[in-house]
Amino acid sequence: MRARPGGAAAVGLAVLVLAVWLGVLGAWVALLLYDDGISRIVWAVLGALVFWHLLPRPPRVRRRAVSVDEKEAPAVHALVTTVAEALGCPRPRRVLIDTTYCVVALPAGYAGRFDLVIGLPQWTVLRPQERVAAVAAALAGLDIHRTAAGAVVRIADDLLVAGRELLEPPGSVRGDLVATGHSVSNPIAVDTFEVKRVGRSVTKNVGAAGMAALGAPLRWVQRALLRLWRPRLVAAAHDADARAAAVAGREALVAVLLSTVGTPLGLTAAGSAARYGRNPFDALAQAPRPDRSEYRALLAAESERTPGPGPSTAQRVEALERGTPAGGTAVDSALAVRADVDVLTLRTDFADQLADELRAGGS
Repeated sequence: MRARPGGAAAVGLAVLVLAVWLGVLGAWVALLLYDDGISRIVWAVLGALVFWHLLPRPPRVRRRAVSVDEKEAPAVHALVTTVAEALGCPRPRRVLIDTTYCVVALPAGYAGRFDLVIGLPQWTVLRPQERVAAVAAALAGLDIHRTAAGAVVRIADDLLVAGRELLEPPGSVRGDLVATGHSVSNPIAVDTFEVKRVGRSVTKNVGAAGMAALGAPLRWVQRALLRLWRPRLVAAAHDADARAAAVAGREALVAVLLSTVGTPLGLTAAGSAARYGRNPFDALAQAPRPDRSEYRALLAAESERTPGPGPSTAQRVEALERGTPAGGTAVDSALAVRADVDVLTLRTDFADQLADELRAGGS
């Protein structure tokens, strides 16, 4: 990937963050070597606890997600393999099924490996060719993560998040660079590299306020890092969308993006079905789609919000409609039709879980 505006500055800042972290680690090791007596034990225990918390930990797949191998879902794996080959990207390490809304790919560590999570609600509301587009968009969107620059920035951001969580009051910070999809209990749209902002909790005492003040420099550095990295993210997201559209078709990809605007498509109907004891997947499959005028209004409302690190859905849709031909596809929807048979077989075990999550989210 060629250099993007802001990329070098962001990588430089990320390297500085890593250097500071390594410098502090080195100072702690030196202190242990030169100290003696009981104080060495105290510093060893305290330092080990702090550095264990500060280890960079990328977001992980939910524990409730279920990994499916090629024997359980051969058509699903065939679809994923075909799409990956058409994109020219590696296959995911694992394919999983979950009740989170979106079909997403999540990096597994920092070495370029990743997992593909098939979000059952979105898969259910999409049409066959749109399912191809959802898989293509998820796989293509990870190109930025597989670069050395992307890995360095992600590690630095994870370190800053861990440091802020250590210093600031509980609940005042929670963030990472990688989207994990929509949570059915909190269906807020997120873009790739979007920070999960829970909001700042009001400090209840002077001690908590003091801790928040200590964490302020880390907060400023993280904001600067994301701001400098944003041009690279925006360009990478548009490049990924163009590649996914070439594989699955522009209109199919636009439909996938629109399904997450506002309240994700079908989620309201699924929530109502769950409250009345009906199968939420049936409600998702039968949910009517808003017309384009309704989507335009939702996109306009979204474009007025403060942008996250990556491009908004409105910007991605506009770029696709403006610059990507509406031509043919490289992967046939028949693969998605066969994959859906596998998903339907596996989906029956998730109906109660999805219903419980929807009821919990609506309470």
